[in-house]
Amino acid sequence: MGRLFFIILLLSLLLLSTCSSDRVVTLRLSGEHTWETASGRLLWYTLTYTSGDILVSVPLSVGEREARFIVPSRRTILFTAYPLGELSPLGGGLDGDEQGQVIELNSEEGMLCSYLQRINRDWSALIQNLSYRAIAEDVKRVDDIHYPSLLQDLVTGAYDGDRLSVSSRYVHTLESIPPGRYHQDGYGGVSFYKGDYRPAQLPPLAAGIHTFLNHDLKLVLDIIISEDEQKVPACVVRPADIIFTITQAEYHAMYRAALSFP
Repeated sequence: MGRLFFIILLLSLLLLSTCSSDRVVTLRLSGEHTWETASGRLLWYTLTYTSGDILVSVPLSVGEREARFIVPSRRTILFTAYPLGELSPLGGGLDGDEQGQVIELNSEEGMLCSYLQRINRDWSALIQNLSYRAIAEDVKRVDDIHYPSLLQDLVTGAYDGDRLSVSSRYVHTLESIPPGRYHQDGYGGVSFYKGDYRPAQLPPLAAGIHTFLNHDLKLVLDIIISEDEQKVPACVVRPADIIFTITQAEYHAMYRAALSFP
């Protein structure tokens, strides 16, 4: 009987110790994506957060803007929220020495968290011990951060918040795309217009793939910018997500169903 009591007591202490090492975190989406503003429709999101060397993904229904999680203490946790599962994310983080709290996921930290999550599988020990808040403040002071260089500096131990690499931006025009207003994937409300008989003047864009929505024509335009400033951008046109093509009645039915889901 005494031995059984000792085992039960030990298990209880272990359980209490495990529970006390966890933190309750409430995530709130604090930014409105430009495509939500342009279409008048809220999007669904995919939340991801680091857990050891894996990424946990949780879907948020249309109109759902908050979620609560239990995460371990004494390790840095990084969070992202991707509109439609793939667009420019919102982001935020929790340092290992911070208590559970409400975290407002925002556009300023979105790309930082997204890039850091990309190396989590191979560098999880680095991520779990990261001084995330300090790095986020460094990044916010600089426009056009070159994130691959930032990751390399972190991995090699050469990170210096006062010497962050930046990306160049390039200005181009486009002719052979359908006419209309194109809204950039992001949170700044950036757009450009293509007339029937004149080329479109693109906003300054860094090298890489940039995605735009033409809401009137219900299509998405991917523009590929080269680091060679003389190279004409490549373009891919594809159908917009179904959330933009369904009727208002169908959208509102989807929205009501998401709100009523327990």
